[in-house]
Amino acid sequence: MHEYRTHAITADERRARAADFSVQACVDRHRALCDLVLTRHGRPRRIFGIAVSALDARACIAHMLASRPQGTARLLVTPNINHIRLLRRPDFAQAYASAALACVDGFPVLLYAWCRGLRLPGRVTGCDLVHELARSPGLMSQRLFLVVESEATAAAARAWAQVRGLASRTQVAVAVPNLGEDRAAQEFLADAVAACDATLLIMTLGAPVSEVFVHSNRDRLPACWAMCVGQGLRVELGLVARAPRQWRALGLEWLWRLMQEPQRLGPRYLLDALWFPAAVMRDLGVRQHARENREHVQPAGGR
Repeated sequence: MHEYRTHAITADERRARAADFSVQACVDRHRALCDLVLTRHGRPRRIFGIAVSALDARACIAHMLASRPQGTARLLVTPNINHIRLLRRPDFAQAYASAALACVDGFPVLLYAWCRGLRLPGRVTGCDLVHELARSPGLMSQRLFLVVESEATAAAARAWAQVRGLASRTQVAVAVPNLGEDRAAQEFLADAVAACDATLLIMTLGAPVSEVFVHSNRDRLPACWAMCVGQGLRVELGLVARAPRQWRALGLEWLWRLMQEPQRLGPRYLLDALWFPAAVMRDLGVRQHARENREHVQPAGGR
């Protein structure tokens, strides 16, 4: 297992720390702070019981890199219609309830949020987040731990870290195939993340494994940001082609992915599409019920 030892600060580390205070880094952090204040003190931003964020990808990354969390790991999730269906699982629902940031990924979820009056800037996908992170000056001051699904992705990630000058600050682990069911493997992995004192944990295993792992092992993990980005890292590494910009603008990235992996994604997309309208009706029903309850409650001291 990789160990970090006390050593003299090198010139590269000094330059990396200085990059945290560049004009662009400071602008991004102030923008993220303003967005967070407006979100917290503005209208409620809740759909399907999820408090969604109004930050775009760039502001989200700036917020995460601005300061290290205190206490336990903080989770970032990107809800799409598959995640909405998975909220039936208690462990996944608990992970979502504990998330510090929830940025809407799925286009149908975004449309529903807009219809509900939520002022969101647009989709924030795992690809968007990884893309912004890879180009942020603040990345040089982070200690990264990447959990990937295969040795091929691990090799590409190590090569990427080497080229970016992050090799000494990056550790990559290939998850066992049944990580979601293997409690011992989960604890071993969480202890590895803690051993290198990671400040940024990037999970690429997909839902619900990534989100549940972070939530159920938060007591073992260091105080870090944990990003569940699915294929976002593989896209950034050039292992998977992302949908062209025009497809994304039309909300057709799902179709691009389906064309690439029809056997794996076809059944899942079908179930998600069938489930989502029912989830919307339930969410609207809960909202209506809450409104009716408020209308029938008399204020304290009222007649």
